[in-house]
Amino acid sequence: SMYEYSLTSFLGVFEVALREAKPDRIIDNRLKNLREKITQTMYEYTCLGIFERHKLMFSLQMTSKIMDGDGELDHATWDFFLKGNPSLDKITAKKPVEWLTDAGWKDMQMLKNLEDEFATLADDLTKNPKVWHDWYELEAPEASPMPMKYGSSLNPFQQLLMLRCFRPDRIVNGIRNFVIFRMSDFYVQPPPLVYDKIYAQSNERSPIVFVLSPGADPQSDVQKLGDSMGFTAPTRFRFVSLGQGMGPVAAAQIETGYQRGYWVMLQNCHLLQSWLKSLEKILLQMPKTHKDFRLWLTTMPTDAFPLGILQRSLKVVTEPPDGLKLNMRQSYAKLTDPDLDACDSPVFKPLVYVLAFFHAV
Repeated sequence: SMYEYSLTSFLGVFEVALREAKPDRIIDNRLKNLREKITQTMYEYTCLGIFERHKLMFSLQMTSKIMDGDGELDHATWDFFLKGNPSLDKITAKKPVEWLTDAGWKDMQMLKNLEDEFATLADDLTKNPKVWHDWYELEAPEASPMPMKYGSSLNPFQQLLMLRCFRPDRIVNGIRNFVIFRMSDFYVQPPPLVYDKIYAQSNERSPIVFVLSPGADPQSDVQKLGDSMGFTAPTRFRFVSLGQGMGPVAAAQIETGYQRGYWVMLQNCHLLQSWLKSLEKILLQMPKTHKDFRLWLTTMPTDAFPLGILQRSLKVVTEPPDGLKLNMRQSYAKLTDPDLDACDSPVFKPLVYVLAFFHAV
């Protein structure tokens, strides 16, 4: 319910990509640079506002849409990848091996009729069970060549279809490999949360909405950003913790903020859901707004959050990154080159690395 984006938001991302794309006098090269930059910028913008568990799914959706636009996507095989064999009819062919799941055998009966490359798959499995079992038992079969001719005759997406039949538990890793092959590893490494960049993407008319996860509180990071830019609390940065009766206080702070160019943070918006419609009206009716004004909102995911605010806002999900590498990137994103060069001791940088590793684990 928090995943809402407006055309205006997209156009803002589009304009940023136009400015940042590498210029080129040759029109075809310029268009290629634009496509790449727009895709990258949209990926970063969207990943900022979605939960970790959805980021790879978004990457796959982007990849499939791009393939479809380029005429590379076969809709029958794509439907099979998403749904498997939806038939309710009982499979008459006897399963040749015990270790293959019934669902995998059922899917295989449909897969062998989809493309010529899979026509003899069931027969190959029946005649060479040991070869297939050895591959099936691998810890990471998606990273190893497939048995027989299938290791060289299938493209990466077709290998995903095979993985769906034999080892559906490895599909997530298979999808990651597929996205890297078709796009690049940029699209499986969501950008770290850098508050300077969040501010750079914001403007005085659109609030920044932090969608909280348990234990997360972005107040200290936003306050550090404000201090570095001259927006110190309580003079130029106002905090309001929402709760019963705090609506008028918050409205007054917003009015002062947009008139004088202050920052205002409204915390725990989900605790005062009845007032959120009033907040939406305030934002719509704001007259000329000071260019320095920023409105920061924090909320747990809730269905009561007004659509109008979500669509016009910059959404930021505060959630620990998924995996060791991304967690370490998040730690290093808070450091600058001068920070790392501040100490002359040869053991300083290794100690920083070990500390980042410790926190990631």
